[in-house]
Amino acid sequence: MARGTDPSVNVVLMEDLAAVTGVAVASSCMYASYIYSNHIPDAVGSIIVGTLLAGVSAFIIKTNSNALLGRLVCEVRLMSTAIFYLRKVGKGCWDL
Repeated sequence: MARGTDPSVNVVLMEDLAAVTGVAVASSCMYASYIYSNHIPDAVGSIIVGTLLAGVSAFIIKTNSNALLGRLVCEVRLMSTAIFYLRKVGKGCWDL
């Protein structure tokens, strides 16, 4: 996953995995709170879900920044994009 070229695949996969895991943890901790008539398992479950979400968001930020920053655009592709925009728009190519 860390070497994937499309960052959206990592984002969708990790978000879904965190959602399913979070629901499983929350439901099991709520059930434990109900069984033991104590609020501590529910509080611990909330902390676990929060930590899980923080870890997933840190992973997503790291993989997306690695995928989006520090990559050079091929000069031929840059020129072909500039020519395309000049022909299509006709006004100029400002922000490439």
